[in-house]
Amino acid sequence: DAPAPWMASAFVASVLGFCLLRAVGTAAHLPWMAAILPVEVRGRFFATDHAVTSTVGVGTLLLCATLFVRFPGWSAFALVYGLSLVGSALAVACLLRLPDADAPQTIALRTLPREALRLCREPGPFRFYLGLALLGWSANAGLGPFVAYYLKVEGLSESRILAYTAAQFAGQIAAGTSIRVAIDRHPLRLFFQLACAGFVGLALFWLAVVLRGGAPTPAVAAAFFAFGAAAGVSNAAHFTLLPGLSPESGRAVSMAVFTSVLGFVAGLAPIAWGLVLKVPGPAPAIRLGPFAAFFAVCALANALLVVLYRRLPERR
Repeated sequence: DAPAPWMASAFVASVLGFCLLRAVGTAAHLPWMAAILPVEVRGRFFATDHAVTSTVGVGTLLLCATLFVRFPGWSAFALVYGLSLVGSALAVACLLRLPDADAPQTIALRTLPREALRLCREPGPFRFYLGLALLGWSANAGLGPFVAYYLKVEGLSESRILAYTAAQFAGQIAAGTSIRVAIDRHPLRLFFQLACAGFVGLALFWLAVVLRGGAPTPAVAAAFFAFGAAAGVSNAAHFTLLPGLSPESGRAVSMAVFTSVLGFVAGLAPIAWGLVLKVPGPAPAIRLGPFAAFFAVCALANALLVVLYRRLPERR
């Protein structure tokens, strides 16, 4: 049966609500974990956390794909949301078992904009790393969605694209498992540089694919795996470094400001690129010239970051 007219609006509203709640949860989760985790194992925790999350992501991806194959679209969505409710209830039960942390220093809501502006303008580790993160996320945030859209334009089936996405999750699992011990023993700048070098190679690979008009399936699968590995290394290093950018008394505010600014800019960058890349009209199509330029800019930005990350001080 055709869905009721309100169902599409309800779906969009639910996605918006999820994003808002996720932002609140992230702002609370990171300072909490930073407060209860010993500094000497913080990197190991976040690397393991990303590996476990990616493993669950693969299982969820396969389960959702099965549901959408076996059930009509809206019925499959209803089942997915039902599973989400069960997962949320289990998550709350697990959160209640975690130890409490000391309450962060309170700050008046009216002073928050001034404090956020001060953090972003004041020279120091916070502003320096924020600049590096904004450059990196602006360049890399669109890599995954744009590549998937390009493959769809090229006529690949949704099942094939989902299989490639599973390879990306496998890369994240491999990265988190591989660095979980080393990340607490070596300077974090090395892991950021490793991730940026990986993004350079990936951008050059997709630039060659666009210019040549295709690539063998094993090469594309390997590229998705490498993308997941580079993202996994970068994310683990990012969450390990973030608590050390400010004194413990102001950690909750600084991490919330950092995450908000980074998320805002990293969200706008793919939208701006998308306006340039997509061909107007209902049919999937992409402008290959600007698309090639996107990968060239991505490669140059990450190559610059490899150099700039040499100046990142160790904050642990």
